[in-house]
Amino acid sequence: MRFKPGWPMTLLVVVFLPLTLSLGGWQLNRANEKTQQLADYEREQQRSPIVWQGYDSHAAGTILEFCAQLDGSLWFLDNRTQGGQVGYDVFAPARLCATNASVILRLGFVAAPAQRTELPLLASPEGEWDLVVEVRPVPPEPMLTAAAEDMGGQRWRIQSFRQLPSDNGFDASTLIGQVLQPAALRLSDQWSPVTMPPDRHLGYAIQWFGLALVLSIGFLIWGVHRASELTRGNDEQHGQ
Repeated sequence: MRFKPGWPMTLLVVVFLPLTLSLGGWQLNRANEKTQQLADYEREQQRSPIVWQGYDSHAAGTILEFCAQLDGSLWFLDNRTQGGQVGYDVFAPARLCATNASVILRLGFVAAPAQRTELPLLASPEGEWDLVVEVRPVPPEPMLTAAAEDMGGQRWRIQSFRQLPSDNGFDASTLIGQVLQPAALRLSDQWSPVTMPPDRHLGYAIQWFGLALVLSIGFLIWGVHRASELTRGNDEQHGQ
């Protein structure tokens, strides 16, 4: 059996076969990394809360407990989505009762009302609260941002954590904690430590490896077919 795929087809395979294999391998590595991240996160969730006094920082997923003083201010981080709904992530600036250290409490997600000029109706928490929170990363910066917008009643619409309404020690470096307890302060929360789950990476890896297999099989079939066509053509020429 002869095999003559020709240089154009050979060049195509030489370029794209390693590319598809490397992309498939990369997706497999990402799946393993995401699996490890989720496993680490689950282990962190099983640990007892750390009593926090504001002197040290902690990785996302760490569970902390402390008493905090809230003054009734609410920050509504704009352009958030959850479960296909558009709305706001709601935050409340607070101070630790023991040390007066600053902390930003994430209450959770709330859907946006129909009118852009309005904010969701939420009770503004005030006073001292004994809290259990989960440390969260700073929300990613949007491509376009603007200054915080005062909506009245200590309620602010914000676009970015670089444009916060307070200059009293609250900034993008302040620890952010998603409220876990008490339930009275907690809104809807569907956060995950990974943006894309491992099974999706596996799906993409299968697609890339499948494409590599199709490319290889097509290359073999084309080479054999082309060799047969060339042989047939030569035989016809000699027969004439």
